[in-house]
Amino acid sequence: MHFQSEIDANSWLHSYDCYLRDVAGAAAATRIRYWRVVRRFVAACFDNTDQWATLSVQQITGFICEEAASKKGCGRGVPVTAVRSFLRFLARLIRQSAPERLASVV
Repeated sequence: MHFQSEIDANSWLHSYDCYLRDVAGAAAATRIRYWRVVRRFVAACFDNTDQWATLSVQQITGFICEEAASKKGCGRGVPVTAVRSFLRFLARLIRQSAPERLASVV
């Protein structure tokens, strides 16, 4: 899975929003808050071209720490929760699209 263009990235972000609404049952305000964080995460970690498989723990934690540093109070937890939900969304897609490959890894 990778982005071919910004349009492709927007398609993924739209699918993520649908996942939050339909699967996670997130409220509209929560979805907007998470979507903003995840949009920055995608731009920072993938630059619209990189493969999902190249994502590292260092990239994830670096992004979250940078995002949380600009927040105050309870808002510091939003980047963690938003990125975690996006990674769960990706894991769900991988399980649905390639169960045989996932089974060989597990």
